Amino acid sequence: MSNRRNAEHRTGRRWSAVLASLVLFLGVGTLTAAPAAQAAHATQATPTTYSAPAPINLNDPRCPNLIKQNESDGCVVELQNLLNQHGNSLVPDGIFGPATFSAVEAFQTANGLGVDGIVGPNTKYALYHGGGTPTTVDCVLPPGTSACATGDAVAARAVTVAHYMYDPPTSDDQAADQASFDDTYNNLDYSNSHATYQLGHPAPQTAYGPGLANVPYAWGGGHWNVPGPHTGTCAGYTGNILPCPADQTVGFDCSGLVRWLYAVAGGKDILGNGSTRDQIHNRHLRAVSPGADYANLRPGDLIYYGPNLNDTKHVALYVGTEYVAGEGTGPAMIQAAATGTNVRIDLVSTHANAPIGFFRVTGDAFAAA
Repeated sequence: MSNRRNAEHRTGRRWSAVLASLVLFLGVGTLTAAPAAQAAHATQATPTTYSAPAPINLNDPRCPNLIKQNESDGCVVELQNLLNQHGNSLVPDGIFGPATFSAVEAFQTANGLGVDGIVGPNTKYALYHGGGTPTTVDCVLPPGTSACATGDAVAARAVTVAHYMYDPPTSDDQAADQASFDDTYNNLDYSNSHATYQLGHPAPQTAYGPGLANVPYAWGGGHWNVPGPHTGTCAGYTGNILPCPADQTVGFDCSGLVRWLYAVAGGKDILGNGSTRDQIHNRHLRAVSPGADYANLRPGDLIYYGPNLNDTKHVALYVGTEYVAGEGTGPAMIQAAATGTNVRIDLVSTHANAPIGFFRVTGDAFAAA
């Protein structure tokens, strides 16, 4: 018995030595890996559920001018929702994958657009405006007119409307039309309207009455689904006045103003609810040479400003050579310039920067029905 116990004792010491060697060679972590893995498996958390980002209007400054495959953000969620409204059944996950790409191509084919699977200004316009058919708009009819302008006459009418709604009224009819302008847009049921003041009504530290000359600038104002002044947005706001007042202001920004002027002159929302970056690529615009002292421009042409034509920052509507109080006589433009100002007519020469492009809205956009 003694010999057997001694043998067992010696055997136990040998196994202890082997085990100690293994620990030294492999490390304690290796030998404990299996139990640790089992414990981790037992306590492993349930994977976090993916949540798609909130949709962003495709014309919002946060969305790129060209939305392409592999993009992943709220702009793509909006795109997928719009495509679903046109008969698709995409999961609005915000990921621009093959299924979304194919749906874009099919939409472009069905609506007579260039087929490339890229969502640019024309595709955006068609998505929001039912296959590229412009929204119809009630026209402002200055004295001597009885119907919306058509063809090449729309540009001149836009300037006539600008003055009719901007200048101090000289007749009861003009005063009534300016007041009606205020009432029409103040009474719209805007989905995001929580303005603390509106057109034609006193505001904190501001009092203004009817007419374009009293409409304040609002970042993003005028980009609702119908043309006209409306509550702005603080998304992408770059103004100097802080905190941002845009989402509490009913008014126009620069592209919203020229959009409205053309819409109420010709009865169609040709320029759409995009920013200047979208407008400048509109299929109904063509570039023109201004000539010396803007001699080649026609009233109603659009003047764009910015670093380059792919990064425009501002647009104004050319109204011809005029006298502007406090500035003199020369080529002039009507514009919504910046937060803290109202719509106004200025000489082109007073702008801090030189224009980078001049464009004419083609008359075929307003062809008679």
